[in-house]
Amino acid sequence: MHERSPLKLSQARPRALLRLLPVLLLLGCGPVVDPDGERLFLSGDERGAMEAFRRRLEEPSRREALDRNLLGTAALCGGDLATARRELIDAGRIMGSFPAPQRMAMVGSEGSKLYLGDPYEGVMNALYTAYACLAEGDEGNARAALKSGILTDSDSGKDEYRSDVAGLFLLEAWLALRNGQSDLARQDLEKVQELLPDCPLADPDRLREANTLLLIDVGEGPRKVRRGRHGEAVGFTIPEPPARELALTIGDRAIRPALGVDVGFQARTRGGRAMDRVLAGKATVKEIGAEIGVLLIEDARVGRADAEDAEEEERWDRQAIVGGGLILVASMIRPEADTRHWHLLPGATWLWIGKIPEGLHHLHLEFRDGEGQVLPALEQRWHHLPFTEGGLNTLYLRAGPRRGFGHAPAPEMETAP
Repeated sequence: MHERSPLKLSQARPRALLRLLPVLLLLGCGPVVDPDGERLFLSGDERGAMEAFRRRLEEPSRREALDRNLLGTAALCGGDLATARRELIDAGRIMGSFPAPQRMAMVGSEGSKLYLGDPYEGVMNALYTAYACLAEGDEGNARAALKSGILTDSDSGKDEYRSDVAGLFLLEAWLALRNGQSDLARQDLEKVQELLPDCPLADPDRLREANTLLLIDVGEGPRKVRRGRHGEAVGFTIPEPPARELALTIGDRAIRPALGVDVGFQARTRGGRAMDRVLAGKATVKEIGAEIGVLLIEDARVGRADAEDAEEEERWDRQAIVGGGLILVASMIRPEADTRHWHLLPGATWLWIGKIPEGLHHLHLEFRDGEGQVLPALEQRWHHLPFTEGGLNTLYLRAGPRRGFGHAPAPEMETAP
């Protein structure tokens, strides 16, 4: 007879796992993300990127909000404000329609759930939506988007991290003054002054006279990555920004934008944190469940060999079946954190609200590194930009490591050599 030793997880030999290897490989396969849209966007082909993202939306999926945000970003950068407004609003409705946390996907991957985005992505959706709506003359939806973004920011963290996106408060204060809501404007400007003590834009008199909104995106946004033995934790890699400072002139006037959103900071202090502990629990269940299953099967194999009758053999067979079931369930538990993210976001968004005299003006935008040296590859010169005295002028500029681009009413853009 075989001698039987006490059960120890460390002694379990994974022979049974080999029999289930095809199943494990099949269950472990994840979706392949089509990189065409991102590649086209980074190469400067916003129209091509828009078509790639539209193709994704033709098939129903659990990532509709993400694809609409991506399409909206490409449209915003390409000057298609109507598409940007529509897609960003639709994405925001999906992201904001489930205020309660989703249940954990215990069997299957977290990435199989409906994509609702992290709080920092909700903030950027609100900011972009507000800009696109204002550029299209839709002030009501702009105000609603800003309110939604502030609530998203407020509900997403501990007290020390509540409502710290200065750009949302500054825009809301401006629109409140335009709408005669002086109390709301005062509260918002107090928050801006708390977050940006030296910000010259937080002046109600200047905001009342303002006729121009300028948005400038700089650098590459955070990338969501998996961490932990089973990829159960979420982390972010923050690309080093090529530009530390920017210098802007419109006509002969030097403009000082304010840092509206530090996207990397928002991601690190909010994104994904609420689910880390739960996903770690999934990883533990997966690991222990598989080891116990292998141990039960191995124990049953040895026990069956020593069985004295058919009844005892049947008992060991049942134990082996239970062990196999545990292995199968463990193989279906995928604790990998959801790494879907809005990968076209910038590293930071700067904004300026102020008054520009009516007429055609030149715009010069320089980016500088940490030592104050100008980065010629990112420099932008715009000529004959039309500004109106009574209307609302909007201008969006974006600079990345490979190019600068933007749109404005009937612009003629010249990129510095």
